[in-house]
Amino acid sequence: MLKIRTINSILIILPILLTGLVASCGEKKKDEKSAGSAVEIDSTKDFYEQPDNKTVYDYQRFAGIYDHESTTKGFTAVLVITENGNDLSFELSVAQAGCKGEAKGNMVMVSHEKTYYVGFYEADECPLQFTLMLTETKIDIKEVNLCRMHEANCAFEGAYIKRKS
Repeated sequence: MLKIRTINSILIILPILLTGLVASCGEKKKDEKSAGSAVEIDSTKDFYEQPDNKTVYDYQRFAGIYDHESTTKGFTAVLVITENGNDLSFELSVAQAGCKGEAKGNMVMVSHEKTYYVGFYEADECPLQFTLMLTETKIDIKEVNLCRMHEANCAFEGAYIKRKS
């Protein structure tokens, strides 16, 4: 008789335990207001507040051809900027005795400050940061990480000054 009661008790308790176990294994709802939760960063754009889609910036003044400030005999670096909606497109080339490099793409504008704008070209081969100076006709380029679009003794980095029309 004791064994039958034990088996009956187990048969009653087992479904309750299984229901609780299944419920506890389900996904927990995320509390959006929880403080101290980690933020996952996917790209450089996550570091900056993205502009409202309704905001339109006039990039036309940046369109043109730029020469590296150090352009001398035997070394040339040229940057061509074209407006592409709310972003800018670029073509960049560098050449120096035996080394050449080229990059082409769109820079995503992520910061609009009073004296400069910042844009990024995110490519695994060569991530670049563009700083567009508003008070000068100059664009600074920085290689954010290792760049494999040119040989080791070349570089895209530096200040590029807009050609006069």
